[in-house]
Amino acid sequence: MGEAAGSGSYSGTDGLDLAGISGHNLYMAEREDPLPTEPSRVLGPRVNALLDGLKANTEYRIQIAAFSASGAGPRSETLTVTTQPAAA
Repeated sequence: MGEAAGSGSYSGTDGLDLAGISGHNLYMAEREDPLPTEPSRVLGPRVNALLDGLKANTEYRIQIAAFSASGAGPRSETLTVTTQPAAA
């Protein structure tokens, strides 16, 4: 039997195209606030993004989910990060 569509190993941005990934939904909340049910931001298919507008010395929890024409995939595990203190 052949491989199912979307199966296989993909790498780099060419791999994202082959996997049919259109972009990523980013879910973000401060400290202990609940993560939103709707994306906080929608990002392109690239795997690197600059998140601007964050508060200094603040803890954020982040999840991400890739999406394609078929819909969104599962969310990632939660990543917790803290921004740097404000410059003096």
